Amino acid sequence: MRSRCVFSVPLLLSLLLGIAWPVLAYASAQTSATGPTTTILSPLASSPPQIDGVVGVGEWNLSSKVEFANGFLVAANDGIRLYILLDVLGDTADGAGDYFWITFDVDEDGVIDANQDLNYGIHPTTGNMRYQYYLGPSQWTGLQPSTRSSRAKGFDCFFGDGTLQFTFSPFSVSCASHRVWEFGFDLAEIGAQPGDTIRMGFRAASGTPSFTNDVPANFSSNFSNLIQVNLSNVTLPSPSPSATIVFDANPIEFTQAIQTRGNTLPLVQDKATVARMYVDVNGVAASQPVIAYLYGSVGGVDLPGSPLATLYQAPTSIDRAQLSHTANFALPSSWDQGTVTFKGKARTLLGGEINTADIGITFNARKRPTYWYIPINTGTNASPTLISTSEMDSQRSYLETVYPVPGVNWVFKPWTVIGPTTIGNAIAELNEYYNAVVLAWALSVLFTGREPYPLPDQIYGFTPSGGGLSDPVWVGAAGRVARGFRGTSLEGTMAHEINHNLDRSATGTWGRHVPGGCGAGGPDSAWPYSNDDIQEVGFDTRQPWVSTSAQKSVVPSNVPDFMSYCQSGFLPTKWISPYRWTNLYGTFAASASAAMLESVNQVQVVYYISGEIHRDSTGSLNPAFVQPGIPSMRYGEGNGELRILDAGGKLLDSFPFPVEFLDDPEEPVETVYFNFLLPYRRGAKKIVLFYQGRELDNISFSPNPPTVMVTSPQGGQSFSVSKATRMEEVYQPMETLRIAWSASDLDGDALYFTLLYSPDDGQNWYPIVSNIQGNSYDLDLNLIPGGAAARIRVIVSDGVNTAQDDSDGTFIVGDHAPVVTASAPPLIAPGAPVPLIGEAVDQEDGLLPDDRLVWTEGTNGLGTGRRLLVTLDPGPHTITLSATDQDGNTTQATLSVFVGHRLYLPLIKR
Repeated sequence: MRSRCVFSVPLLLSLLLGIAWPVLAYASAQTSATGPTTTILSPLASSPPQIDGVVGVGEWNLSSKVEFANGFLVAANDGIRLYILLDVLGDTADGAGDYFWITFDVDEDGVIDANQDLNYGIHPTTGNMRYQYYLGPSQWTGLQPSTRSSRAKGFDCFFGDGTLQFTFSPFSVSCASHRVWEFGFDLAEIGAQPGDTIRMGFRAASGTPSFTNDVPANFSSNFSNLIQVNLSNVTLPSPSPSATIVFDANPIEFTQAIQTRGNTLPLVQDKATVARMYVDVNGVAASQPVIAYLYGSVGGVDLPGSPLATLYQAPTSIDRAQLSHTANFALPSSWDQGTVTFKGKARTLLGGEINTADIGITFNARKRPTYWYIPINTGTNASPTLISTSEMDSQRSYLETVYPVPGVNWVFKPWTVIGPTTIGNAIAELNEYYNAVVLAWALSVLFTGREPYPLPDQIYGFTPSGGGLSDPVWVGAAGRVARGFRGTSLEGTMAHEINHNLDRSATGTWGRHVPGGCGAGGPDSAWPYSNDDIQEVGFDTRQPWVSTSAQKSVVPSNVPDFMSYCQSGFLPTKWISPYRWTNLYGTFAASASAAMLESVNQVQVVYYISGEIHRDSTGSLNPAFVQPGIPSMRYGEGNGELRILDAGGKLLDSFPFPVEFLDDPEEPVETVYFNFLLPYRRGAKKIVLFYQGRELDNISFSPNPPTVMVTSPQGGQSFSVSKATRMEEVYQPMETLRIAWSASDLDGDALYFTLLYSPDDGQNWYPIVSNIQGNSYDLDLNLIPGGAAARIRVIVSDGVNTAQDDSDGTFIVGDHAPVVTASAPPLIAPGAPVPLIGEAVDQEDGLLPDDRLVWTEGTNGLGTGRRLLVTLDPGPHTITLSATDQDGNTTQATLSVFVGHRLYLPLIKR
């Protein structure tokens, strides 16, 4: 849900300049439709309402409105359109038979003029809004084939009109769903201009419940008492009568981060998209005001809000790298599905008009990946050293913007899942954690045939300092974990490191650095360009769009690709090239459900084998264990090798893999950490690690398996967790459950333990910790889902031989509050939309749906969902994101946003 609030110029000046500015009251009192003439004000829409059928907060000024039996009408205008909200509160059923009429007395003379005055209605077969000319009282021509005006139909409850309300203690929703119509009428089409008083009438009709409201009564047969709407005045640029306009040969570019002028790069369904319309002017020496229209339809049916419209200065010569040289449209969320027919129109303020041909654009479904992210603590339990939340937000936002995906399922995990560690050990720790995640997932799938949670495509550790490091397949690793801070990739470090891992080819091409990338080692041999630049002009679709020396929404073609170490000198420091977009696009081709089903079908008993090989040709194996899992991809060849042998030394399985060390100034690879799952082989007695044909280490299966017994908790206990209400309280104080066990091994082998947790008597399992030694572990209860039939499983390994034991009885763990993350720019220019981004995950419920994420300022609702655009009054704002799980637990995260221009005051020395 998106919302907008009213922007006040006088308030801005008083805030920033300290001027006592008088407040001018423009809005008339609320008026009734029963009098002879109703007059309302159309306020100036500095940020035009979105014609999407959603009543956002502050999007419409409700102080001056026409009330009728089943709702109300309000108006607003800018220099090119009259905006109308027809809020039909009494239409409480979303069924057939709902329609509207909107009539305009075009010459404002109070009488019906044939072939001049207009009535807008719905086409009987397509449902498109079109207009017809009056021929006389209640007589009209047929509907015209096209219009420059738009409408959107909605049925819901909204913060903006008070029909949606939330309470949090306990959580409850009050929703009065009803019909709304939003309109954007082209001023020239209805014979009006800013500052005019227009005359109009309307009908709001409902099929169920059945009613028809005409305002004023008999408006279609008598224009004498039509509603008067006083349009706010706007000074428009003066056009030159000598100017003519022309479309570029490729008139509209559709970009989601990078695009060619011929729109040859594929587009992703459900991803933020910008349409750039290329119009220039001839016959004059200076740019000219032009109204650009973008039409969208599917199968001849207009998309909601079609056409979009904007006023901009068309240049005499177009520079694609300039934001202001194109008419730029953010496509509504309903416009990026399947194949859409687009058409452009451009019109001068003097009436000259040109059109493009129809343009078919297809938006393709891509997988929405699941990435878990963990702040890495390089301090201690008592005094953690962690990255800032804003830095994690910046890198996540960048990745989601440049990758060809409809979004990312972000799952936050606290540093306690890894524990304190060093930057050097982070990759090994993350790999161990990933193994535990896979093991718990596989056990759950075997028991239930379904996932306990979506298996993460990547686990990323945010370190508090340093550069980045990945774990790609082509160096001999599993390609599932990475870590990083900033380094030369700055806000793109996470995108850079995960890109390394996503190239899952045995030798690696597009997953490597680009040649000539300011010292980036191990370059991509298939890089198709002569330098490290992105080649085409990019577009940062995140709003607000800016063009300054410090930040650019239009990304020049000479900005480096994000797999380079070079930097642009402004934000974004680097971007995505067409080459990288195409390769990543192919990577995300599989649907999430298809990938999950494929993984489920591959679960079998495997050896979990991990270890490391160093540049000096030494290496070692970690303790292994035998449990269900998904066998790793086979390389076929490589200078590293794992061999599984029987008691007589016979080879039962060979698993070659590449080992590559990189001489890179920022990402040197001195140690390759491998992490593989190999199919179980009956009769196996030895696992051997080879590098370049030489044995480095081995694990011999001892004759006697170990034994283990869980001693606590054994069942019957009940453990509760604190019900935090603020995000900063969710993991403080840490509440722990002591897990204890006894174990023995007749062979005297060193024993290693992996701990799992089930909330539902062994149906689903969750990872706790892997490969630890000792006989106890303190489990942070905030890391596990609550359950009324909980058990602990302890798995012991003597190097390979494996045994396990579960709690004898079940115990109770209380449910948790959600984990919430929220971000927004701390400073935003007046009038610009503020992007609010949030996520919420709950231990019991998983990722919470959009309607469980509520944005508020004080007691005022702003909207719901993971992403929200709001336009706020100048000054300081405190925004709260509240997330509520199915058990009614609510957690809040708070943001501070200042709307205005940063003031730099001189430093006064004493």
